[in-house]
Amino acid sequence: MFQRLRRMSSANWGVSQTTAMVNYKAVFLPRITYAAEIWIKCLELKKSIEKLGSIQRDALKAVTGAYNTASTAALQVIAGLMPLDLEIKRHCARMDLRNGRCTPDEYDAKINELLDIWQDRWNPTQDTPRTGDWTRNLIPCVKTRYGLPMKMNHYISQMLTGHGDFYGKLHSFKLSPSPNCR
Repeated sequence: MFQRLRRMSSANWGVSQTTAMVNYKAVFLPRITYAAEIWIKCLELKKSIEKLGSIQRDALKAVTGAYNTASTAALQVIAGLMPLDLEIKRHCARMDLRNGRCTPDEYDAKINELLDIWQDRWNPTQDTPRTGDWTRNLIPCVKTRYGLPMKMNHYISQMLTGHGDFYGKLHSFKLSPSPNCR
């Protein structure tokens, strides 16, 4: 269903990024998180985390208006949306709070723990690929971005990802004779 809605837009035309965010929260997340309390143990597998990241990628491109060359991790950060596996855990924690299985303080501690996990993934290491470095330099702290409202559009996404109509990027694809500005 989300894919059908997604086809109505591209990076710089069609459904706005604000509408895409509404679709993400009202269509995509409820479908993904349905009965998550039952299958949450599957999120301990690296393969499941990678698959969910792949599923989330199209939704993130719709929300941000970014180009296909931007990394999924950078898209998550600039959109201010947790990686999907962490979002599912947040949903389950919220259900625990709603059903009285945890206190508000325990819920807040769980959210902070999830944000710390996200920050650890975002921080560069020798084992992780060096994608998203431009975005990482601009937004080093995911907790700050997570709590910061920002209206996204195609041009802001280009600036935050470094993937856009810049001579340096175009030159790397051999689409511009020089990486320098005119």
